[in-house]
Amino acid sequence: MIPKGMQYLLGYTIISMASLAWASYDSLTKAVNFEVFLMEMTDGVKLGILINSVALNFVMVGKILQLSLFGELRLLEADHLMEKLPFYAGNLLFNLATTDNFLLNSFLLVTAVGFKAFHIILIDRADYVNLRIANNSNNETYTRAIIIKKYVFNLYFWLVFFFIFLDFSIAKLLVYDVFQGINSVVCLLFGFEFAIQGVEALTYCAKMFINIYELAVYRINEHHDNSEDDDDFLDEDIDIIWETKAFYSKGIDIASSSLMAVSYLAFIYLLTFHSVLSLPISMLQGTYSSLKQTYTEVRQLFAFIESSKRLDNQLRTATKEDLEATDNLCIICREDMNSVEDYETNFKKSLPARRRPKALPCGHILHMGCLKEWLERSDSCPLCRKKVFDPPDQNIQREEANHPQEQNQEEAQQHQLEENENQAQREIPANPEDNQEEIEDQQQSEGSESQTKSDVKESSSLQIDNSSGADVVEGSSNNIPDSSVATPSNPSGERQTIKLPPNSLLPPGWAVLPLKRTTFIESGGRVDYYVSFSRFQKGALKIRQVEPINNRIIYPFTQVKQDGEPEE
Repeated sequence: MIPKGMQYLLGYTIISMASLAWASYDSLTKAVNFEVFLMEMTDGVKLGILINSVALNFVMVGKILQLSLFGELRLLEADHLMEKLPFYAGNLLFNLATTDNFLLNSFLLVTAVGFKAFHIILIDRADYVNLRIANNSNNETYTRAIIIKKYVFNLYFWLVFFFIFLDFSIAKLLVYDVFQGINSVVCLLFGFEFAIQGVEALTYCAKMFINIYELAVYRINEHHDNSEDDDDFLDEDIDIIWETKAFYSKGIDIASSSLMAVSYLAFIYLLTFHSVLSLPISMLQGTYSSLKQTYTEVRQLFAFIESSKRLDNQLRTATKEDLEATDNLCIICREDMNSVEDYETNFKKSLPARRRPKALPCGHILHMGCLKEWLERSDSCPLCRKKVFDPPDQNIQREEANHPQEQNQEEAQQHQLEENENQAQREIPANPEDNQEEIEDQQQSEGSESQTKSDVKESSSLQIDNSSGADVVEGSSNNIPDSSVATPSNPSGERQTIKLPPNSLLPPGWAVLPLKRTTFIESGGRVDYYVSFSRFQKGALKIRQVEPINNRIIYPFTQVKQDGEPEE
């Protein structure tokens, strides 16, 4: 069975060849000599057929080269081609409007697109080879000589150098006419595109050498004869880390973006002062993007340096209690985290700095080394996407702005709480149903705004009628941070609005209910809180201390209808 993509290519080839045969036959019947034949073939619809035939030949040659050099493409490589190639080809289409030499434009266009496609495939394939070598570097039989040998005898390693040489050679050939005073804007435009591809390939080559150096120097251990424990080997591997690799990688990115910006500016200079031609609008976008990328890379480098300095100073090391309150697993490396005290007790040595658990401001805990590597790519928490570090001036302004507001809110809440308690002591109803109606009227008139803090060591019992049988609802209260809940009154409908902090996380299947502190005494005893299930469903809550069962807390409760009768 022929693949679907091959069927499309075969059909496109048949139609293109048939169209070219018709155009050639019609031109030959009308032409009396070779010059007339060329005029007929480059006129009207026949010119489009001829250009399509040139593109088809490039596609066929490119497909043969792809199968010869890379074989069948992986799914990732095919996806990258579909993502990057259409956008690149669309930008090059603007070059077709610069001159009347349409055939030369089309030839250079398909050549540049073909080179771009091979660059995308080559970089993905070289990354795949580098990943395989890096994964096998933990094998005891691997030495530095074997690592270097695998790179030297790899075809894709040398193809990177070949494409770098080819890109700059074609760019020099196309730009040479401009220096000679020939007004060939087409050659200048496409020569610049080949120069940009050469810069990208040169950037990848530099990063590849950094990876080879890291594997050969830091990842390969040639002392396997030592009779040490596996834990000792693990600790040695952890300690042997190239800490400054991020700075070198970021420096290469900055140099690459700067070189591209200089290339765009040099292109503008050549086009303006040597070709005496107008500046193509399509190149202004590339110039702006390269300058902006350079600025962004430099800013990210300084931000990473600042974050690295603040890791130890502003992030506290998680304690044993903090790790026990979580799942004790680093989300980045998927390994268990140990507290400093437990590690020193179990292994009789200090915990490496990269393995120290660091607690973020949002409450999540990660390894020090994993967090540092994550900050190379992003300045947000990998779980909740909250900023790990805010700018210092922003923190000061936020604290100054929030401090008086928080103080006023606390005073207002304390005053409201005292008034509610005084009113509750003056008016103690004898009938729970009357009490329920009064609470509903009070909440509908003035709204319910309250804050509650839950303790994982307590169990709550919601009761309205002791004789009514209620179903038991179970749920885990582990890892629930303290948070405030505000429930403003809803004038219409049964729904109520609950506002949570932006960094709050709720376990699946859990619900948040507003509580209101009270001191009413009912027939079953004192009631500590009133719970609002909705605007028309209330409940009374009593706090009692029980022992946890398998680290899970059971919440028995009874819902109450509007008329005060227990709901089955």
